[in-house]
Amino acid sequence: MIAAPQRACAALGKGGCYVLCIFRWVEKLLAIEINPLNEFVRAVERARVAADAYVNMADILMGDFTGGSWVVLKAGDGADSAGRPYDLPLSYQCKFGELEIDRYEVEGETEGHFVLPDGWDPYGESRAVRDGRLVSKRIFRRVA
Repeated sequence: MIAAPQRACAALGKGGCYVLCIFRWVEKLLAIEINPLNEFVRAVERARVAADAYVNMADILMGDFTGGSWVVLKAGDGADSAGRPYDLPLSYQCKFGELEIDRYEVEGETEGHFVLPDGWDPYGESRAVRDGRLVSKRIFRRVA
């Protein structure tokens, strides 16, 4: 059994939307079903994801599953939360082979929520998608 499974579940429930979206893309790409709790714990052990579910290495995490190398670009208007300009405009449309994860925010709130562009929401029907707006995208591009 996973050590401290309840703690891992709490972290995934509170802040795991981005990592869960990555796992969902893996399932779609590889036509497999994975256990998100087990994979989350493994990703934490490998330092791809922090214990609070903050994704440190999205590109490497994707590569762990696919065997390839990826780069993750941010699309948005203006600057990201660290004050850096986005790599691509928010209007960017994925090219063949690229994967997209969308980030929504509710006006006046600092926490966002990640979903897939096909409508898959790791929370089900999240308030951020219902009442918020698309503020940025993560574009996964295979480089090798």
